Amino acid sequence: MALIAGDTYNLDSIELDNMKKIGIYHLIAVSGSHIAIICSIVYLILLRLNVPVLFIKLSLLGILPIYSLYTELAPSALRAIITAMLVLILPRSAYRQPLNLLGVSFVTLSIIFPEFIFDIGFQFSYMITLFILLSRPLLQNNNKFVNLLYLTLLAQIGSFVISAVHFNEIQWVGVLANLFFVPLYSFLLFPLTLIYFFIIHISTHHQILDLILNKVYILHDKSINIFLNLTHIKWFIPTLNEYILLITIILNFLVLHFLVKRRIVETFTLCLFLLLFLNYIPQTHENRLTMLDVGQGDSFLIETKKGRTLMIDTGGKRAQKEIKDNHNISKYHILPTFKKRNIKSIDYLIITHPHEDHIGEFSYLTKEIRFKNVIINSESYTKMQLKKLDELSNKYNINIYDFHMMKTLMLDDYRVNLIDATIKDSSDLNEQCIITYIIYKSTHMLFMGDATINNERLLLKNYSFPRIDIFKVGHHGSKTSSDPHFINSIHPRISLISAGKNNLYHLPSKEVESRLKEEGSMLLETSKLGEVSINLDSKNITYEKN
Repeated sequence: MALIAGDTYNLDSIELDNMKKIGIYHLIAVSGSHIAIICSIVYLILLRLNVPVLFIKLSLLGILPIYSLYTELAPSALRAIITAMLVLILPRSAYRQPLNLLGVSFVTLSIIFPEFIFDIGFQFSYMITLFILLSRPLLQNNNKFVNLLYLTLLAQIGSFVISAVHFNEIQWVGVLANLFFVPLYSFLLFPLTLIYFFIIHISTHHQILDLILNKVYILHDKSINIFLNLTHIKWFIPTLNEYILLITIILNFLVLHFLVKRRIVETFTLCLFLLLFLNYIPQTHENRLTMLDVGQGDSFLIETKKGRTLMIDTGGKRAQKEIKDNHNISKYHILPTFKKRNIKSIDYLIITHPHEDHIGEFSYLTKEIRFKNVIINSESYTKMQLKKLDELSNKYNINIYDFHMMKTLMLDDYRVNLIDATIKDSSDLNEQCIITYIIYKSTHMLFMGDATINNERLLLKNYSFPRIDIFKVGHHGSKTSSDPHFINSIHPRISLISAGKNNLYHLPSKEVESRLKEEGSMLLETSKLGEVSINLDSKNITYEKN
């Protein structure tokens, strides 16, 4: 169904993610190749039956709109369908100028469905098609393999700017993967699937086709796994300002110009320059604290001006029986921020305690970014949990430390103090939390994890704090934390509360919010503001709704 109608609802989310990672997800989006194959099959069958060409065209003009409804009016499908219908309706002299056809279909769709302009699939579809049409001289007088190579490169060049802007990542593996998968889909997988789709509607005898199709799918899945091995090399593109984006677009079209002229040296030189330009020019680091929007969980990121990073917790969902975690927190809330800021590695990750809403995304994130050092309270983990951490450590070359052995660490100008206010004999893992006290110049930050009132009392008994500038409120603003005496003692200027919108626990507590406001603290909550960033040099606060 994904191949025929672009409906990916029943496909496994991991399978879809893998296709996105290697840059072939577009192959299951209904596009020009689907329409071309459908038109070719109908045309050849009816021609063999001696149906006049006029009636063949009329048949296709009836079939294609029905097929567009079957795809639920997918923008990429409509682009191909309208273009195909224009070819069928207009005289040959008209479609000798394919750019005009593309322009007419673009204007038509933009008038009927103006919201399509903001659809990423729509943008990809037209930009890639534009680049291919502009490159027609390049595709003449070549053998099929050379043309396939050029088409793959053109698709990558055409999608380059859109990928950089929307996804902050360039899937370079796609160049190699498409050389294999485009022929597999075009000449084998999609035609076989289409034939199978029609046969199962008219006959119950299709065992041989079952067998053949399953073999092709097995080849498909095994091939995906081979290309996945290359995806550990990431190419993130940080957020581009207007000027850098304009320069990138100009360079992109210059690459196309030299490629069409077959000036390979200039093309390669410009590609290399573009790569270096995007990797080094727009990269500006700042001393910044970010409260990531991870729903009912905790995850905080500290960046230094030199590009070093410290993370406190990863967020995550509480495990539910028979419900597989799709890790949407990482995919849509953590990794997009990392990509925008070109963060490919984390120098230190502090996991305050092993509750899923603090550690749940860690195993998934290890596949996407590099964690150099992880700090835990090993006394709060079960043997099974420690074993899993050890396996991840060996697999991804992560150093794991117990916080009792690392009381203080320096991260450029940041002094990070790992405070032991744990209650060792408590059965409540919240009371086994690592409390993190960070000093940057004159800014004092205190991160409480899910520490309880009991931890707060122990903290005040053993430690003395100045006024806290930035306070991560304990346990998502629950009444089990933020004792009045504790709040009065640290006088927080800014209070950060990480909690899910309309969460089941009704957090943060109104009582805790009132207590902090009475203390004169500014409340910043992910449930209301989304992701929150604070520039630690200027104290400028920004919000970003995901």
